[in-house]
Amino acid sequence: MVAMFDFRYAIQQWQAMGIFDVMLPFFLIFTIVYAILQKTGALGKRQGIDAIISMVIAFFAITNTFVVEMLKIILQNTSIAIIVIVALLLVMGLVWGENRPKWWTFIGLFIGLAIFVWILGRVADYYQMYFPGTAIFSQIWWNENMIWIIPILVIVIFGIIVVASGSKKKMDWQEIWKLLTEKEPW
Repeated sequence: MVAMFDFRYAIQQWQAMGIFDVMLPFFLIFTIVYAILQKTGALGKRQGIDAIISMVIAFFAITNTFVVEMLKIILQNTSIAIIVIVALLLVMGLVWGENRPKWWTFIGLFIGLAIFVWILGRVADYYQMYFPGTAIFSQIWWNENMIWIIPILVIVIFGIIVVASGSKKKMDWQEIWKLLTEKEPW
């Protein structure tokens, strides 16, 4: 009989040992805090002190299960978002190749912003379970406020399109703002 290695079983054992709940969040928080301290030089760019402070902050963070759960939700949903973005880039690469249109950058920014709001919504749904009525981007909040969010977005987008396309010359944001804030532009 041949011995087989089962990756699912190994991951279940790692989960039982706390690799995903303790070790990985610890390393992630430690690395991020250490990089921030080194980059900003808030404590004089002394590696030893930065490492000790980063370690203490990481230990305190992993003792709070709420922080660990938030990190897991954020990272799980970010990985889904990255997969969607890579698939979208592959499709766009097949369609346009290297001759992609200039407006694609704006579409990419919009998609990135939408994915960011989606991830915030997923985290807010988790937060909503513990503190009901306080999470601004939760699914409940979107459902309750969709009646006024959509018309405002449509009006803003329509206004930007009308102002930007109605001018014969190219307008910058200051001129658009001035046009929008005038008392009687007609």
